[in-house]
Amino acid sequence: MKKIGRNEPCHCGSGKKYKNCCLKKDEEKEYKENLKYYGDSKDEFIDNYIIEDEISFKQIFNDEFNNETDYPEITLQENEAVEKWWNKYEKMEDPIKIKAHLDDFLANNSKNAVINLGLEDEVLFELIAEYFKLDKADEIINFLIEFREEYQEVYIKNYAYYDFDIISWLILNNRNDEICKYLNYFEQYPIDHIDKLFELIDLLNSTNNSEYILPVVRSVYKKVCNSDEVIGGYDIIDDIIIDIYAKYIKENNTDKEYEKLLNEIKKLDLDFHETFISVKFWKERIENTLKSYSPWETIPLSKKPMFDKQIFNIVSNFSRFLHEEKQLTYITSHYYAKKIYEFYHKYREFSNFKNIFNFEKDIIDETVSYFSNDFYFTNFLRLFIYMNALFYFAEYLEKCGNYNHSQKENLQNVIKELLSSILDDTFREDILIYKIFQNQPIFL
Repeated sequence: MKKIGRNEPCHCGSGKKYKNCCLKKDEEKEYKENLKYYGDSKDEFIDNYIIEDEISFKQIFNDEFNNETDYPEITLQENEAVEKWWNKYEKMEDPIKIKAHLDDFLANNSKNAVINLGLEDEVLFELIAEYFKLDKADEIINFLIEFREEYQEVYIKNYAYYDFDIISWLILNNRNDEICKYLNYFEQYPIDHIDKLFELIDLLNSTNNSEYILPVVRSVYKKVCNSDEVIGGYDIIDDIIIDIYAKYIKENNTDKEYEKLLNEIKKLDLDFHETFISVKFWKERIENTLKSYSPWETIPLSKKPMFDKQIFNIVSNFSRFLHEEKQLTYITSHYYAKKIYEFYHKYREFSNFKNIFNFEKDIIDETVSYFSNDFYFTNFLRLFIYMNALFYFAEYLEKCGNYNHSQKENLQNVIKELLSSILDDTFREDILIYKIFQNQPIFL
């Protein structure tokens, strides 16, 4: 994924722009870490990082963020109005009064004057964050929707964060049919905020709303997969592959049908591993997906190839359970199944478990924390997703006979206990995500 940009929200969750919050502290930490890594030799350090004598370490690391925004020219009177607005704003703390102050400026000044306010630098992020803390999401989201229409020049600079919040709010309010209205910028500029695009895919897949993001993914996948700016870009094709594959999840596919499946995948025109485009791979996958729900054999961790294959077979079957028993789309079913696959492969780094269905509370905590920690704060969307996947997985293991009812409830109670230890009555971070997942199994 891309490095966090200067004008993106700070990773600490303050609502401020990164450059106005933790950027300096992170630069200093990174500087010290690299000094420690390369030793005390000034010459060695310079050889690795200094390209020209006048270029500092920090300049090199932040060169990609040094492009200043060009604002339209405004009159002297308008410039005075902008300065007057900022002078008053910097003394204000109450978000309700700040919004009224902003509304007044929007109503009485030109669009060019509004653009010159530089709202994208911190004001909007802080205002949104504070309104969420006050449980006034409806008010600030409706403001964002209107602002999106009236001030595109400002909005588009950080569209991904605003649109993500709007889409989250739409899901929370069961207005899913309006989601498509707020996907156009993701489709036009997918690389600009690639991390937020992947996060949006996570949100829509985990809430059974993959149908809305799939057309966008189909439109941008080549650009993402082939971009030098994106790490892990091929992850974006998962939804497309499963959408193709789902049509062939049935008994007695003919060789011709398997060839048709492969041809559809090959038409994506990407560099797949040869195993992935073999009939054998897809035959085995479909067979395991359709396997009857019966106890799985426990494979020792020491037999890594057998263990890996067993986990892959289990999650393939698990995806059908989610589709049939939980009425999730195949894309969402696969999405949660993949999370269990990822969980297992990280879990085994922390534990030498002999029974692959016996999970320890501390190791679950450590494993899920690995996936849900971003920099210095918790990504609650990912936290809820992995916990939700484990919650579903406990039910699946009972269905297969690997768990009895008590074992299923024990694992689910562990998951709820871990969540309770993280969340409390004062929880206000990612409040929309939290409220959305109130309707998911982990909170019911």
